Amino acid sequence: MSVVRIIQYASVQRLKLDLPMLQAELLPKDFPEPGIAVIFEHLNNDEYRYLDLSLSPVVLAAPDNSCVILGQSFFFQECKNRLDQKRKIVRQFISAWDSFFTRVDFSLRCRSKVISLTGRPLIMGILNVTPDSFSDGGKFIDLDLALQHAYKMVEEGADIIDIGGESSRPGATAVDKNDELARVIPLIQALSSNLDIPLSIDTCKSDVAEAAINAGADIVNDISALSADEGMADVISRLGVPAVLMHMKGTPGTMQSNPHYDDMLGEIFASLQSSIDYAISVGVERNQLIIDPGIGFGKLIPDNFVLLRRLKEFSAIGCPILVGASRKSFIGWALNKPETQRLSGSLAAAVAATLAGAHILRVHDVAASREAVEIAWQIKKSQQVNAGNEQWI
Repeated sequence: MSVVRIIQYASVQRLKLDLPMLQAELLPKDFPEPGIAVIFEHLNNDEYRYLDLSLSPVVLAAPDNSCVILGQSFFFQECKNRLDQKRKIVRQFISAWDSFFTRVDFSLRCRSKVISLTGRPLIMGILNVTPDSFSDGGKFIDLDLALQHAYKMVEEGADIIDIGGESSRPGATAVDKNDELARVIPLIQALSSNLDIPLSIDTCKSDVAEAAINAGADIVNDISALSADEGMADVISRLGVPAVLMHMKGTPGTMQSNPHYDDMLGEIFASLQSSIDYAISVGVERNQLIIDPGIGFGKLIPDNFVLLRRLKEFSAIGCPILVGASRKSFIGWALNKPETQRLSGSLAAAVAATLAGAHILRVHDVAASREAVEIAWQIKKSQQVNAGNEQWI
């Protein structure tokens, strides 16, 4: 399946670092700087020949039947108008371009609710009913305490509550299905009858997801992107709920064992696109899918900062973006703080994600995050870019 990515770059040096596939010796002498790079990856032979013939000499060859096109925005706007839109690869390019340069509004259909993603990022409050989650393990294992915390997060401005019964911290081991069900189902039943906001079930198990939805959950948050349980896609398709597909290299038990990428953004992008294609192939509607680049899941500490800096590139996929950076170890590393003292760093990450185009932020500290995100959103709304036309981003 072909993939189209877009990078805005300020300098040749920066582009070389951000795009390892780019062969520096092939760069033209009149390299546009700053400019835009459109990357077409994993093309079939017909797609490659068409782009090469239609856009030569600006096409730069890359490994794996891929190519890179460099230019300014006016050049790509002209390409949109003259390329054959009957071709799938051209439509894919136009969709990626429009999603990258114009903030796209999304609407997710739950069974009894509609989640509108048209304004500031929604705040997803974290509610772990586990004994061993990395930040709040054991705090809310008691049902009454979990309910109190959920109501507190709603009072503080949470738009969604994300409920998890299995820890996904680095090194975590799998939890028995029955134990996970016993932790989450009573809580979801109690909350769904008393709250109007959507509930999300954080699980990789299809049986848990189905039971949670039947108990009142509205969203499935699957950190394995449907890969851990082949029945998960069927549950999501059959019950018609939105799903979060997250990138993770490995499993929670192995993901931090020296993860390595040759091209991190390219590999994560391709993995998420592959998960989307699979979901669609088994009946899940594309407009019900949310993507999460998986900060802290199979990433080295520097990788997480790069993901936040380049988060906007994922908008070219054309799905809402969820970011979960709250209290994670890369923040602790930068500030030399334990999990309970990472609020300021978590807020900085939330602001960065907001400015980069995130639609949902998964957080522990709802009130502070809501206020920080509101200011960041007002700043973002005041910004404009010129991508051939003046557009809000």
